[in-house]
Amino acid sequence: MLAAAAAGMVWTAHAAPVRTSTGERLATTTSAVEAASLVCPGGAGSNGSTEVNATSSPELLTPFAREGGGASARLESSSDPKAMSLERGGATVTEMKGGPLVVEATGGMAPGFAAAQISGGDGQSPLVARTCAASLNEAWIPVGQKGSSRLSTLVLVNSGSHGATVDIDVSSRDGDVAGAAITDKAVPAHSRVEVNLPTEAKNHDGVVVHVRSESGAVQASVRDSASSGSTKGEELTAQYAVPGTTQIVPAAPVTDGKTSVRLAAPAGRGAVVKLSALSTQGEASKDRVVSVPRGRTLDVSLEGLKGSTVAVRATSEAEIVAAATAPAASGASADFAWAQAAPDIGPAAGTSLRGAGTGGDLVLAASAPQVRATVVVTTKDGKSTTQHVDVRDNAARRISVPKDASVWVTAPTKQGESHLHAGIVLRTGAKSSDRITTLTLTAAPWMREQTALVAR
Repeated sequence: MLAAAAAGMVWTAHAAPVRTSTGERLATTTSAVEAASLVCPGGAGSNGSTEVNATSSPELLTPFAREGGGASARLESSSDPKAMSLERGGATVTEMKGGPLVVEATGGMAPGFAAAQISGGDGQSPLVARTCAASLNEAWIPVGQKGSSRLSTLVLVNSGSHGATVDIDVSSRDGDVAGAAITDKAVPAHSRVEVNLPTEAKNHDGVVVHVRSESGAVQASVRDSASSGSTKGEELTAQYAVPGTTQIVPAAPVTDGKTSVRLAAPAGRGAVVKLSALSTQGEASKDRVVSVPRGRTLDVSLEGLKGSTVAVRATSEAEIVAAATAPAASGASADFAWAQAAPDIGPAAGTSLRGAGTGGDLVLAASAPQVRATVVVTTKDGKSTTQHVDVRDNAARRISVPKDASVWVTAPTKQGESHLHAGIVLRTGAKSSDRITTLTLTAAPWMREQTALVAR
């Protein structure tokens, strides 16, 4: 007899029977998830267009997934989903207008499911990408640069059935920006609210936006835009990894040998941070120790870097947040990219580059001495290649992902963690019109754990 059940994400199946005083036993089993739902902020404004892609992990990585199932995308406010043609190990893309968006998978498509939104792949506008993910009660988002040409718009999505109230504050190199704080911002159920950060935020360097909700989780993103003459740059950035004593930005973009790292200490006290630039070129890591003053943020320029991307590791005794930014091409383009710290990929993570109009560089970084990763790249014609890669904590590994391809990464886990972090840098265009963005890989829906009382 089934008396109770709970669900969670795990990697390997197991059963752990425990006998009770009534003679029943408490048994824990695992099985593949049967439904997955991911949220994307959607295009700018009520009619902004974006490409939403979805991808399914290869059968090689998910032999436990049953046949059947499907995928769809819809406006959060709509009950009429648009079906997406997705097969196991494949990828698909569909154009959506407005937002917020919900991308869902059911049945056999649910385990190993990932989605992202991408715009600018047509070459006519800045290249912008964001991984579709879950909502959070609190987020810290490094974003923006000082200057009148910069506009930062906070995008709040509430996919829950109850309204949420959000408080927003902004910190900077100069400390808290009191004039930019917003309290009790209402975000109705199943809706999206866009808020332009007050002008005061543009008058400070090193801005970090702090969003918190005590009345229900929301998904927070910042649409960061800039203009230079007739050219425009834009990025849609968010928090993917919670604050911690170690932050890894696996796909930090490098332009002219430099990337800039923004640091903050959310706990309200200062932090001494060791920064390491982990090369994908086989060089020794470049280390630097810096101090983040209490209540302030810090921008650190890492220079003399080789290649177009590095991984950045930041460690401290205090909890910190970290992100990296670089322009597409110095003096030649207004576009830029933000790369946020990435969470542990868990059992597996993946993404598709459909709709981006370009290929990208997958970068892997480890938070353990060595991690053995398996990487499967599937091109648009369905051909897959598999690589086994050793990732050490003193270097990053780079793998080229072709245009329109999908990529999946897996590694052994212990207590749900693989100690592997992954991201992709995408660049396209001639030097006069370079465009750039990043994608952060997050753990895919995989297995569910169920605990129940059953008869002997």
